[in-house]
Amino acid sequence: MRTDLVILPLALLASSCAAPLHSGGEEKAARCTSSATKKEAARRAFQFALPLYEMARTRQRMLSLSGADFNALIHRPALSRPDDRTITTPNSDTLYSTAWLDLSEGPVRFSIPAMGDRYHSVQLMHGFSDTFAILRNEGTVRRQFLIAGPEWEGSASAGETLIRSPTRDAWLVARTFVEGSGDLAEARRLQASYTIESDVPIEAELGEALPESPGASQFLAAVNEALARDPLPPSQAERLACFAPTGLVPGDRNSFTQLNPTMQRIWESNLPTFYREARQVFENAGTFRNGWRYPASNIAQFETDDVYRSAIALGGLAALPKHEAFNSITTRDSAGDALDGAKHYRLRIAPDVPVQAFWSLSLYQPAESGRWFLYENAIDRYAISSTGTDLVRSEDRGISIDIAHTKPTGADNWLPAPDGPFLLVFRAYRPKLSFTDGAFLLDPVERAND
Repeated sequence: MRTDLVILPLALLASSCAAPLHSGGEEKAARCTSSATKKEAARRAFQFALPLYEMARTRQRMLSLSGADFNALIHRPALSRPDDRTITTPNSDTLYSTAWLDLSEGPVRFSIPAMGDRYHSVQLMHGFSDTFAILRNEGTVRRQFLIAGPEWEGSASAGETLIRSPTRDAWLVARTFVEGSGDLAEARRLQASYTIESDVPIEAELGEALPESPGASQFLAAVNEALARDPLPPSQAERLACFAPTGLVPGDRNSFTQLNPTMQRIWESNLPTFYREARQVFENAGTFRNGWRYPASNIAQFETDDVYRSAIALGGLAALPKHEAFNSITTRDSAGDALDGAKHYRLRIAPDVPVQAFWSLSLYQPAESGRWFLYENAIDRYAISSTGTDLVRSEDRGISIDIAHTKPTGADNWLPAPDGPFLLVFRAYRPKLSFTDGAFLLDPVERAND
């Protein structure tokens, strides 16, 4: 089976803007109807709009910090640390390279060097945050791709693979695996060998910085600007018109001031609640087994599920599709109690986790905004991976991980936690079917008997 190029259905944009889903089931009719209460209408508009806001906020921050323009690569030559807060729940397994694409003036050419058997992936997301392609190069020669917008009518040259984005704006995220500190130099060399070229330079017009927790006026202004940059297809015009009374009007940065006082008060008083609800969906969506939340099947390809898309935008923006990385999360122990670093936990990882690449367990601390970031600790350990050379394994090659704020006596594999709540994310890179279909289950997080 060919695994070096995965192009997902390009109908995602049209369906992503159609009638949304609740986590519990599908509604056939559009939910932005006159029968909805004004508060419910605002909630639905928020669920639709939050991914647009998070994409715009992340783009503005990344381009501002790097000084890069559109269609230019931004490399992070170090693994993620606790002070890396541009995106939520970053992994500390791979080097990140990103590019914010503006395809309005034509396509860009992107190439991946020969990577051999090193894990890597190049994720392409459209303006609403769905993944529409995963690229990689497992061969021995450089691979060339032509990434074009929805209106481009040209064709790729010989040796190029055409990838079409459903929107003018797209986000490219490349991940390059690092197998320990001794491998960092080679990983950096390969990272620097990704290339991107554009015939028409496009300078980034950044505008004002967008906060993690915006006010209602700023939220609507940013979303409306994004809707103007990436218009919905004509088939979605009726639905967008339904959102207009809530302030979602493409291109109108002042729509909040034109709302009636009742709708203004609804936005101002309920926006924190809407964010809190999105965080709760992030923590509780998917399938619950052994204390772990396994992702829903449509993660990163949300189709009609506005609720799940908005939750992932807040808690795991740029999450990979489950066939690429199957990310399971938990904030609870086996008894159902909230994880707290003041306590001592133990997690056993079986020796035969079904992955084609590798697995890792990362620990995150919550921010007030509802996002999660790596936890600062004295030994600079933010994750434990199957490729770790310093791990102590049991006779059957399994791994027992101790999780606590202070190192427990006799702990061989200690993952430090904050003195308070935390989140665990188990990433299975290139998982086998037995993992994604539920035949293989992670062990629960157990309280240790100290």
